[in-house]
Formats: sequence, structure tokens, C-alpha cells
Amino acid sequence: MKSAVATVSEKPALKRVDKYKNRKALVIGNADYVGQAPLKNPINDAKAVSKKLEEVGFEVTYRENLGVRDFGRALSDFELSLKGSDISLLYYAGHGIEVEKQNYLIPVDANLRTTGDVRYETVRLDDAVDVALNTGKLSMVLIDACRNNPFAQEMSSRTRSVGRGLSVVEVSNGPVYQILSFAAASGQVAEDGDGENSPYASVLIDLLDEPNLEVGKMFRILGQRVSEVTNGKQQPTRRDNLRGEDIFLVEY
Repeated sequence: MKSAVATVSEKPALKRVDKYKNRKALVIGNADYVGQAPLKNPINDAKAVSKKLEEVGFEVTYRENLGVRDFGRALSDFELSLKGSDISLLYYAGHGIEVEKQNYLIPVDANLRTTGDVRYETVRLDDAVDVALNTGKLSMVLIDACRNNPFAQEMSSRTRSVGRGLSVVEVSNGPVYQILSFAAASGQVAEDGDGENSPYASVLIDLLDEPNLEVGKMFRILGQRVSEVTNGKQQPTRRDNLRGEDIFLVEY
């Protein structure tokens, strides 16, 4: 007597169908500032973000503790690498400063005594944003540089033009989709964090490989979750010009 054997058809394995595959990222973590107490988390954050970006198909250039000359060179090299790319991502963790409504990223060898020093000792955020725009479809710039900043504290005693935290800037309406994400709201200070990673980096790492999550929605969720885990003390801010097409970092 022939025994009946139930057969179960296996589901086909899901296949990645990411549309935009040429992805380049520059990840910078600055922590060991000359003459200042070192920051605990930017290096951890930058390494963890780099690893996750590689997992979702980015070719990542990782740099840490950059002085002003090396910072400029890293941006220049990144700009050259973006030729033919579909998606660019620039992530920076470290100190930043807002002076007269302009944002600056602070290299580890910066010597900031007055607002005049900022012009020569730092990197303008606008310049970094312009570099990342040299891509074909989507540019993302993520700035976790709103930490409690000794440079701003020292300089604010000499001038009123130094802001608390960073100011939020607008994006252009050019042909490239653009997302500019700040770890905290304008004028708000984000702490380095008590764990291995900052609140912003921790949530970002969890979301980057979430399948079928449209990038605009990803950054909205990022803001909501960081606000929740910090009890509203830190509220990430986003500006974008996304319109029409949905873009996914991981798509099945």
C-alpha cells in the first residue's frame, strides 16, 4: 500500500531588487579634539554606521579624527568618487558650531578663539552639502554634530554671534533629490549619549537595513524614535526636496 506523503512547496527566496546600486558614502568621526576632553561616541558611531552602510550596498570611505587639511582632502576625494554614482551619503559625528547663522564642522586640530578663526579652522557645512550633491539621484547628508560644545561656550563669552547647537538650513530644488538630517533641532544640544552610540546613530543603524522603507519615511521615523528615547530632549530635524518617486535603500 502506497503511503501518502504530503509535499509542501517552498516559498521562493526573496530577491533584492534595489534600483539604484551605485552608492557611495563618506563617514567621518571626530572625537580627539586638541585641548578638549575627547568625545566618547563619534568613533563608535562612525564605525557602526559604516558597517551598516556596507551591508546595504554602499562603497564606504571611513575616516576619523581629521584635522582641517585632511578634512578638506577627504571631501575633495569624495566629490571625485561620486562621478557616475546614483546615491551619495555623507555622515559626520563630532563637534560643529553655528556662527552668524552659518554652520561649520570642526576638525580635531581647530583653534577657535574668535569668530574670525572659524573661517580658517573649520569646514563649512554648505561646502560639504555641495560636495554630496555631485551624484545622480539622491544625496543624503547626516550631521550628528549638535553635542554640548566647549568651542561654542568659549567663543560665546567673547561674541554674541555664536549659537547654541546648529541652525537648520534649507535644501535646494535642483534635479537631485536631497535629504539633510540634523541630530537635533535648531539651537538644541544633543548629548554624546550614555551607551556605545549616540541616540541618533543607534536609531539610524536600526533603520538603514529595514526592507521596503522609503527614505523619506525612514527619516521621519528616525526623528520620532530619537525624540521618544530621549524623552523629547532631542528632536532630529530634516529638510528634503523629495517628490514623486519613492526610493528605497533595501527593496524586495
